[in-house]
Amino acid sequence: NPSKGDVITVEATPTDAPGLSGTLKSNTVTVANTAPTATVSLNTHSPQTNDTLTATATKADADGDAVTLTYVWKVNGVVQKTTSGSSSLTDTFDLSQPGHGDFGDTITVEVTPSDGTASGSTVSDSATISNHAPTATVSLNDHSPKTNDTLTATATKADVDGDSVSLTYVWKVNGTVKKTTSGSSSLTDTFNLATA
Repeated sequence: NPSKGDVITVEATPTDAPGLSGTLKSNTVTVANTAPTATVSLNTHSPQTNDTLTATATKADADGDAVTLTYVWKVNGVVQKTTSGSSSLTDTFDLSQPGHGDFGDTITVEVTPSDGTASGSTVSDSATISNHAPTATVSLNDHSPKTNDTLTATATKADVDGDSVSLTYVWKVNGTVKKTTSGSSSLTDTFNLATA
């Protein structure tokens, strides 16, 4: 089997029935290089802001050449990381790093294969960063209050995405809502039991 770079020559000499030969004709071609191919897929298409994305690629070359991959990571179309000449079939992108994306941003990885002579077509995959729900805890200052006491709720709040978090306090007596404090930035809220 011919390989890339081999020269193939075809020669033809016409001969008629009485045996008279014509002029020898030939044509020559050089076996060309075939560009390599690749595929890529991300481990998730809805990562959260502190996740690490992993791109998994495949690579192939019809000529049997060694293929390297270039990974280009973009946030909303802007290049943030490039890994060139990699023989690895995986590459990662840490979303917790500054500039590597926030809630709603689109992360794209582009992979281009090269056999050292030619580059194949660039392939890509994308994901959109989703949001973590915030968390909270709450505790009361007294679990045996008297009828004229004022209860104080003390809360904690957290958001792994680093978003600001507001709290809504809902106070109920025997299951019936008696007081609501919405959109509060305070970690405490009070409920006066002496109020009718």
